[in-house]
Amino acid sequence: MEFLPMQHEWVNIVVKKTERTRPLLRAVKHLADDPRMRRDLEALGFDAARLGSIIYES
Repeated sequence: MEFLPMQHEWVNIVVKKTERTRPLLRAVKHLADDPRMRRDLEALGFDAARLGSIIYES
């Protein structure tokens, strides 16, 4: 059985940058920048081209 996407979707994650959330943000960014993660997601049919992109930062 294969996963067949019905439409393209994207997810934006919004996190308030504080000293408390900084370790989480660092870990997520590190994971998103890992070429193995991108390869695995693409193997599942996901478009990982913009994975880990920071869209807006204040």
